[in-house]
Amino acid sequence: DLTNTLTGIVSSSSRNVEAAWHTLLAQSLQGSTTFSQADIIGECLHSLQDLQDGPLELVASRAFSRLLKGCLRFSSTDEKALQGWLKYGQSLQTKMPAIAVAVVAAVQSEVEGTQVYDRACNEAAARLSGIPPNRANEEGLHLLRYISVLAPPANSDVAFIPQQRALFVLQNMQKWVASEEDLAEEINARLAHLGTILLPIVQDMPGSHLDFLLDLTEANLEASSLEDYDSFPCLYHSLQLLATMRDLAATNATVREVWKERKTESLEIVRSLFLSMYEGLLSHSSAKEACVNLLIDLSAEIPQTAFRDEESSKSLSKLLLAPNEQVQITAYRRLSAKTRELVADLVVQAALAKPGTEAPHDYRLPIDILANISNNSPIDLLADANPPAHRIHAFFLSWLVIFDHFEGASLQLSSRYMEDLQRRDLVASNLLPSVFGLCGDSAVAPAIDSSLWNFDEVFLDYLEVQEVRTWQVLAAHLFFRALVRMPTLVRSWWFNLRDRQLSTQVERFTSRYCTPLVAARELQHLTESDALSKLQDENMSVKILSTNEVVATYTVDEHPMEIAIKIPADFPLHSVEIKDIKRVGVSESQWRAWILAVQQLITSKNGLVFDALMLFKRNVEAKFAGYEGAECESKYRSLRIIVSMC
Repeated sequence: DLTNTLTGIVSSSSRNVEAAWHTLLAQSLQGSTTFSQADIIGECLHSLQDLQDGPLELVASRAFSRLLKGCLRFSSTDEKALQGWLKYGQSLQTKMPAIAVAVVAAVQSEVEGTQVYDRACNEAAARLSGIPPNRANEEGLHLLRYISVLAPPANSDVAFIPQQRALFVLQNMQKWVASEEDLAEEINARLAHLGTILLPIVQDMPGSHLDFLLDLTEANLEASSLEDYDSFPCLYHSLQLLATMRDLAATNATVREVWKERKTESLEIVRSLFLSMYEGLLSHSSAKEACVNLLIDLSAEIPQTAFRDEESSKSLSKLLLAPNEQVQITAYRRLSAKTRELVADLVVQAALAKPGTEAPHDYRLPIDILANISNNSPIDLLADANPPAHRIHAFFLSWLVIFDHFEGASLQLSSRYMEDLQRRDLVASNLLPSVFGLCGDSAVAPAIDSSLWNFDEVFLDYLEVQEVRTWQVLAAHLFFRALVRMPTLVRSWWFNLRDRQLSTQVERFTSRYCTPLVAARELQHLTESDALSKLQDENMSVKILSTNEVVATYTVDEHPMEIAIKIPADFPLHSVEIKDIKRVGVSESQWRAWILAVQQLITSKNGLVFDALMLFKRNVEAKFAGYEGAECESKYRSLRIIVSMC
């Protein structure tokens, strides 16, 4: 409101200002004439300039710049008036450097591309090239501030200075840094900003200046922290310089060669800053947010192998709790990628391990992720008047990491993970109550219209973390993942529910929105080339019917063997039904053992229909291996396997 009020005052006061007014005011501020026109803007600018060399110098110069910029925006100006302001700013560089910066900052966008502007840029660069190290902290620092507002923005088509002059500037900056002078801390930030301005200009020129800029960047980053407010300018400009170097390396061979050689060391510092940012995120500021966004952007360049160590996992798990949505998602994706790599390695290790070998500790779910889940139940958090959205988001992301452990895992490995969850009772007492506390007809949140969503996958970048609807979608997705990966635990929880209303609600939600997806997933898996190559051969064939039925036939000497499996409408709340179609050539006890094994694999071991078919195939092959055709002809007729969905 205050900003709007002040803007209105400036607008109304500038409405009748003519171009000549600007010339007269600039001359009066310079002291060459007396400003006789009585107006509020002129008086304010005079008063603000008079506050230089005092305790309010910084605030006064910023106010001067904003007021002048507003006046230029709302009043009438011409080229002469604008150039007059630029020349006035140039004239103050030694006498009143803060006002010089203020004036140039206000007028830069208006004069950019003019001859007067080009001359001012070249003069400033020439002066900077000639300042020795012993004058860097005074004259040099003032000039760096001046150039930072004089230079055109990164997206401008206007060239700041010629290439050779830019190289001279960088070479002199190298002398500053290499000298024994105790340079002011601000100079490091200003040099990084200057490097970001000049790097696109000198990108085609090989030389030590590129290594100098990376040395400067690395030194600045190592001395910066998100917990130190005073280091934010240095951190921001250094990260911006590093990002500029990375971007130019994609299109420029000279920069690419240096970047390729040096990026590992630079990105390692970025990795350390990213992993250690949790404490710094507990407070918020726009400057900090700008630094965090750059860290997230640059962290995407870090190879996944850099996050394989245990300490990285702990830090990433902690970052899931960070009060910053993008940091949380970035940490989750790193953990997800690491988890999938780990699971793939463990599956291979298990396949190569000798019988009786003790399973490594990696067969257990990560303790830090389990702690995130235990300590951040949405139902408990939503009881607060202002629930912490980032902690609720952390709950869902942590569960996603848990479910990622089941992707590609063997039955043995999945069973170990299930034991961890059962030991802590996290599914029955944590996940499922949270899911239906959000998705059901509870007082915690209005019921979700599930017909509007598909829950088999979510796109985290498109979700609004602050909205309850987002939490409901994530909760429904977790329930879908639970039905797919741990149906026995979900089924056990549902069977033991004493709340009839909740039980009915769960059954209705499952059969209407989840069972079709789960069943489709089961059937889709059977059509994949890898699955078909394992199931089908000269003896076994699989056929999927349009009625959601799968027919698997095992043939011995032209005699087909078949059996039936039925998927209920609320699968997997109710397990599949194994139907005894025909038993031929197998004793009743053996047949029952086969049927029971198939039933238990799906019901108790969280196996897929594919796994059940593979088990049946192995049993049949083991039974009939070595039989001659004549013997088979008298003993076998047919056994039929039908998988259908109501």
